[in-house]
Amino acid sequence: VRDMQILVREGPNRPPVLEPRDTCIVAGTTLEWLMRATDPDGDRITLTASSGLIPPATFTQTVNAPGAASGLFRWATECSDVRDEPYLVVVRAEDQLPIGQRLADLQPWRIRVVGPPPENLVATGQGKDVLLTWDPYVCRNASVIRVYRREGPSGFEPDTCQTGIPASTGFVLIAEVGSGEVSYLDNNGGQGLESGKEFCYMLYAEFPAPGRGQSLASNEACVAVEQDIPYLTHVSVEATAASSGQVTVRWTQPGAGVELLEGPFQYRLYRKVGQGPDGGQGYAPVARFDRLADTVFVDRGLNTLGEAYRYKLEFYHTVGGRLALYDSTSASSVRLEAEATQEGESRISLSWGYQVPWENAGRLHRIYRAVEGQAFVLIDSVAGTGAGGAYEDLGAFGGQGLLRGQVYCYYVETVGAYGIAGLPEPLLNLSQQACVLLPRVICAPALTLDELDCERFSVRETPPPYQNVLEWVPQVTGDCTEEIAYYTVYFKARLDGEWEALGTTEETRYVHGGLESFAGCYRVTATGVNGVESGPSNEECKDNCLSFVLPNIITPNGDGRNDVFRPDRETGFVRSTRFTVYNRWGGKVYEGSADPYINWDGTSSG
Repeated sequence: VRDMQILVREGPNRPPVLEPRDTCIVAGTTLEWLMRATDPDGDRITLTASSGLIPPATFTQTVNAPGAASGLFRWATECSDVRDEPYLVVVRAEDQLPIGQRLADLQPWRIRVVGPPPENLVATGQGKDVLLTWDPYVCRNASVIRVYRREGPSGFEPDTCQTGIPASTGFVLIAEVGSGEVSYLDNNGGQGLESGKEFCYMLYAEFPAPGRGQSLASNEACVAVEQDIPYLTHVSVEATAASSGQVTVRWTQPGAGVELLEGPFQYRLYRKVGQGPDGGQGYAPVARFDRLADTVFVDRGLNTLGEAYRYKLEFYHTVGGRLALYDSTSASSVRLEAEATQEGESRISLSWGYQVPWENAGRLHRIYRAVEGQAFVLIDSVAGTGAGGAYEDLGAFGGQGLLRGQVYCYYVETVGAYGIAGLPEPLLNLSQQACVLLPRVICAPALTLDELDCERFSVRETPPPYQNVLEWVPQVTGDCTEEIAYYTVYFKARLDGEWEALGTTEETRYVHGGLESFAGCYRVTATGVNGVESGPSNEECKDNCLSFVLPNIITPNGDGRNDVFRPDRETGFVRSTRFTVYNRWGGKVYEGSADPYINWDGTSSG
């Protein structure tokens, strides 16, 4: 057994520094990867790379200058190189100093090889089916090609390292085909796709074990399925009333492909109360039309003030001499709600909702406002969502602010579109008018408390019980409402005490009686007819008349004059007193605290 001593000393040399750099590459392309290193001491650097990829990959140092070096890693990738896990290349940068002084930096660099995207995806409508075609996939070692579909375009464009099709794009897997296939017919499981909608597709390839791996996604290909159906475009509230409201319903004529259907044709329009589809239940028929050109219906006599409505449009063609349902679609009216703040900042919150087959999201919906009895004006616009929108009116329009006690009315014009070529846009639909009172706030009253005349009280001391009389003036001007239901009187006996409610009254005067002391503080709140309590009034406090005068003599001889030692008769409201008597030599004669008014009879306490 031998001992070994190792001495570690800090030297002046500092190691080179490699610039870390991971990367991705598409199989079938050549990676030319420039690796760089620097040396803080200005030493020359030797760069080397080690990996199971070398060969066939190569690494050559291209620069060896004082303090800087670079080298080129070159690798011509093939489809067989695709795999989930990255390839590892370990790069070493060592400064060129005598042995024993050299320092080095080692960095693992990762290379991920992904499959190339399927090329030239094309979607072609075939009635209610869609035929997808693409170029033969260049990587024959791929196992399957996955087919994805969604409604409407996604705009998804993957970067070099993002393989597959993430769920966040909204695409759903609908099929897997062999990697040698170049087409796929999407017939929605034999049911056909929904007419009039735009469907978009993307593909990517999966690779087999053991390496597995995926390709980049293909281009996005979109197509509108046969437009041989009517499209609902408007469910617009044109008049707001409890019994004479009006809703206008519009739709398009069937487009290309309707000539392949047999007539005669018929539209059937149904209505239900509320916005939700409810599984198709609750609809009542309102109109039938036998001409394709009839695409407008004005529904009158409705309660648009209190209700939203949903309309279902059915399109019939002739099969075997009888009318048969070919397509059905539905949409709701826009329902607006308005709510005003009861207190604090003057603000009216608006929210609206709808359930429609077209897209309203991201488009600016217009908000109109009117002071009761005046014309509506456009005050603002805000982006909607797929289900509705929201807006807070702070009175910024016109710079005048919102006035409490005023009724404000609103309606919203939504803006939407199908995004399908040939269909009208924008689609403008009105909500009902919603009016709301911005109520005046409940304000705290101004409180006064009767004063205690101590000079008068000291002349003619009155024994308890005492009383305090409170009076207040309601604040009912400006934003303050006069609709006050009652007042609440609060009291605390000490400045640092807790407030307690004495009671409520509808009057503006309150007598707090049966008191042993005048001392205490008061405040009052007002509560409106809507149950909202105001903030507290000003705080008013009263103190007792404090007087404590002691005599300089005691004559306990039974004559009724100065028989006991106590404060004068004007003294009151004393809670406690500690009284001590000493003789001329400093000896304690008497001490007591039981009687706040002392009443010492001159005898010793022992």
